[in-house]
Amino acid sequence: MDPTDTRPTEKRTFHHEPDDGAHIGTSIAEAIAAVEGVDAGDAPSPLESVVDTDALDALFAPRNEDCTRGRGLVRFPFERHLVTVWADGTIVVEPDAVGG
Repeated sequence: MDPTDTRPTEKRTFHHEPDDGAHIGTSIAEAIAAVEGVDAGDAPSPLESVVDTDALDALFAPRNEDCTRGRGLVRFPFERHLVTVWADGTIVVEPDAVGG
């Protein structure tokens, strides 16, 4: 590892609130941007290049008005990060967890 490299190396946890009207893909992009220390629109490649964000929205959407999803997760690599999205809205970004 380059001693002058100041990228964060610890995983960080974020939370998506579907009631805010935000899409989970937006929350994931914002989480990755926060870890990278950049604006969400400045990611080197769009999140959609590795995962179908509409499918994530559908997967984690409430089953009906009174019942949210309580279990399950999706994990995928994005850039140099490993991203885990839990059904409860927790987003974990692990920097440098993926080679490349």
